[in-house]
Amino acid sequence: MINSASRAIVRPVVGPTKAQIKNVPSLVKSSPTTRRGALRLCVAMATSPIIEAYVKGNPEAHERGDCPFSHRALLTLAEKHVPYKEEYIDFSNKPKWLFDINPKGSVPIIHDLEEDSWIPDSAAIVDYLEERFPEPPLGKHDAPPHVGETLFPSFVAALKAKKGTDEESKKIGTLVQSLEEINNYLKDNKKEYLGGARPNQADLGLAPKLYHVEHAMREYKGWEIPDELTALKEYNQRIRSRESWKQTYYPPEKVVQGWKAHLEA
Repeated sequence: MINSASRAIVRPVVGPTKAQIKNVPSLVKSSPTTRRGALRLCVAMATSPIIEAYVKGNPEAHERGDCPFSHRALLTLAEKHVPYKEEYIDFSNKPKWLFDINPKGSVPIIHDLEEDSWIPDSAAIVDYLEERFPEPPLGKHDAPPHVGETLFPSFVAALKAKKGTDEESKKIGTLVQSLEEINNYLKDNKKEYLGGARPNQADLGLAPKLYHVEHAMREYKGWEIPDELTALKEYNQRIRSRESWKQTYYPPEKVVQGWKAHLEA
């Protein structure tokens, strides 16, 4: 049964054995944060996942889908080196249990196998992971700097505007302004990432959205990110070269396919 307060389902919990815990007694007796780290180490030693991540995808083919919010959750797990297992939700045939966990029926959702807790919504998930696995620190979902916050709505508006109209030109102009804001911040502050020398949650939320902007606008509008936004383009290359991105990658065709369904709806 679902506990409405904790959204936990009673199930056997995967975790370290007593023998594994005895191998790190000094860590287990230390601070709560360090004890969690010790448990993570034990689980990793046992090659068992700590987190199950339910994201958009094809469960039969075991293929990851294109959801940028799922991507953010997966990037967070990868950057924090948390052992996890992906499970895929077919959006055309959502299982009933998904609505028991999250009445909206949306993903991502994670299941903490040690705590036997279920957490829906990407913002709540990254906040939970930051508290549960504080190293390396990435910040909460609203971590500064607050740059590019208008990007996704301006992108969706431009993508859905009727091609060849004044409205389309206006919406694309607004999208360019959002991209210029990001570019100018990176250029003026001489930062590799929004988070500084390494990514934080501002980056992990932004990067998947930029990926969608690039490939959906190219396919459906014949439009490219302006060449003069050099700091932004270098940023895209930099973050996409990280191991976390490679681990959570899905091809541009998935982005195109995903937005086709939205545009035809």
